[in-house]
Amino acid sequence: MIDSRQLGAFNDDYLSKLGSPVSPRYLAGPGDPRHITHALYAAGWTVHSDPLHPVIRMKSPDREHELVFKPSPHHFHGWWKVHSTLGDNWYASFSGDAPVEIIAGLTDALVRPTPDSASDDLAGILAEQGWKHTADGDGGHKVVSPDRTTVAERRVSPSMGLCGWEVEAARNWGPYGPEGFLWRVAWTRAPLATC
Repeated sequence: MIDSRQLGAFNDDYLSKLGSPVSPRYLAGPGDPRHITHALYAAGWTVHSDPLHPVIRMKSPDREHELVFKPSPHHFHGWWKVHSTLGDNWYASFSGDAPVEIIAGLTDALVRPTPDSASDDLAGILAEQGWKHTADGDGGHKVVSPDRTTVAERRVSPSMGLCGWEVEAARNWGPYGPEGFLWRVAWTRAPLATC
């Protein structure tokens, strides 16, 4: 159980580290997991894991969403998993070095009221920010950051009935893909008709 003293200590610790901004933010590194877990706990999410175990499992008050944090020796594996448990079938996975700000972008959206209007056009949003966008005839998209360190790809599989986005950040993108891998995020939603 997290008490107000622990939350206050976390807040003081977090604020003391804000003095050295990293640009662009998506290259910031993993950060402190409490940035996510404490915010969810404060929003009424419950912890469903052993406090003496490194795996953290949390569920939303309505039991519609679940977060699992499971560290692994391999930073490119999905340490963070967030998914729906009812109705809308989606799943997001974040590697161990994914910046907590990116994960919190998703988890914060889960605790806020649904906006009246929101765009789900990730490619369009990134293109407006100067990312290079290309599309194929099957509904796939590829969007590359201006500094060429991050690539977002929309994956469509008509045979499997799934679609989703995969985002990878690397120090450099060579002719054979990422070099100096930093982090990966994958998001999938089914069925295909809802993509």
